[in-house]
Amino acid sequence: MIGKILIQLRSVAERVKRAPWMLAVIAPALLILALLVGFASLLAYDQLANGPKAAETLKYLESEFKTIAPPPTALQLRCDSMHKTHQGDVTCEYKTDLRYEQIKAHYDRELKSHGWTFVKEIPVAIWSRDYGGKEAIYCKGIYDATLQYSGAEPGIEYTFGFTLSWGLSDECK
Repeated sequence: MIGKILIQLRSVAERVKRAPWMLAVIAPALLILALLVGFASLLAYDQLANGPKAAETLKYLESEFKTIAPPPTALQLRCDSMHKTHQGDVTCEYKTDLRYEQIKAHYDRELKSHGWTFVKEIPVAIWSRDYGGKEAIYCKGIYDATLQYSGAEPGIEYTFGFTLSWGLSDECK
C-alpha cells in the first residue's frame, strides 16, 4: 500500500517537473489561437457592420460618376470600381489629344455644376522625374474627385484618369 502511494507520488512529481515545458509550449499556442480568433471575429464584425453601408456608398459614387461627363473628345479606355468596409473608388482612364489645361477647365466646370469644390493641384513625379503629370483634387463633403494627368510619362497609354472616392485620402474630411 505504501509502495503504491510512493509510486503515485513519484508519478505526480514527474508530471509537475514536465509541466513548465508543457506550459511553455501550450501557453503561446493558446495565445496565438486566441489572437487569431479575435482578429477573425473583428473582421467578420466589421464586414457585417460596415459592409452594407460601404456597398451603398459605392453605388452612390457610381451614380454620381455617371453624371459627370468626360470631355467630348475623350475615348474611355477602361473603368473599375472597388470598395472595402471603410474606403472605395470609381475610376476611368481616357485617351485624348486635349492639353491638361483644357481637360482641367472641363472638369472645373463639370464638377462645380454638381456641387464639387476645387481644393488643390499638385505636380506628380515618377521616381523623382517630372514628366508633366499633375493631379487636381476636388471635394464634395467626405468624397474626393481626382483628375490625374499622366503628362509625357513613358509607357502610359492613357492621357488622364478621373476618380471619385471615399476613405482613401485626407483631403475631404
